[in-house]
Amino acid sequence: MWYNYKRTKFSFENFLWRIYAKQYDGLLKYHEQYKKLVYNVTNIMNYNLKNENQKILDAGCGTGNFTMALAEEGFTAIGIDRSDAMLKMASGKVCAVPFRDRCNFILADIEGEFAFSRGKRFDGAIAIHSFYTLRDKSSFLARVYDILNDGGIFIICDPSRRMSAREILKESLFSLKKELKSGRKIQELASIIAGMIIVTTSNILIQRMKKNKFRCFNRTELIDFLISAGFKIISAEESCLNNSHVFIVAQKQKELPDQYKNKGIN
Repeated sequence: MWYNYKRTKFSFENFLWRIYAKQYDGLLKYHEQYKKLVYNVTNIMNYNLKNENQKILDAGCGTGNFTMALAEEGFTAIGIDRSDAMLKMASGKVCAVPFRDRCNFILADIEGEFAFSRGKRFDGAIAIHSFYTLRDKSSFLARVYDILNDGGIFIICDPSRRMSAREILKESLFSLKKELKSGRKIQELASIIAGMIIVTTSNILIQRMKKNKFRCFNRTELIDFLISAGFKIISAEESCLNNSHVFIVAQKQKELPDQYKNKGIN
């Protein structure tokens, strides 16, 4: 396990990300839909990538939940993220697990040139809740396509619409309701409620700060992006995370298709 860490310059946005990161993992422990998403991603990679020691890139890895899950399955997983707060949490968690040597984290902007790869190829890549934040989405997909081996698998899961504060709170409270039935202690429940408030507030503020940058795409739009980048679509659904997200599995083809002729799912 290695972690390339360099503190980023202070800004209000980075401050919000640090607050967000401290509460993020705690809430995800109680989010059943999120647990299902982690399972689906690892299951798909296991099904499609059957050789040992294959490498997977987690672009926008956050606190490393998907990176760690993939490493636990036997993959060499590299997670990159621009938030030092998220990566500090990720590196702290991975130090305590037996598969830490297969799990690596790098502080890098996924909108950059992927200099960390140094010409290396990956067998798979994932972008979970990160694509909609990018300014130049086509360039990002071109870079992912370039670093994948032929037949490499790319999984993207992105919100198909912006969630309102009311929707975020409703979803969080639904998870809390389940915890109330589980007999948790009052102190734990109080911590969960505080976390919900902090995560919801930070999420809304970050989205407002980036209102000209964040844009969500529906299933058809995301498919068009991927096909134009040369990917073959294996599956695409809009029923992920309470029907608020699009989940697409794509594959790098051996030959770049004519992006103007092959518009459709193969």
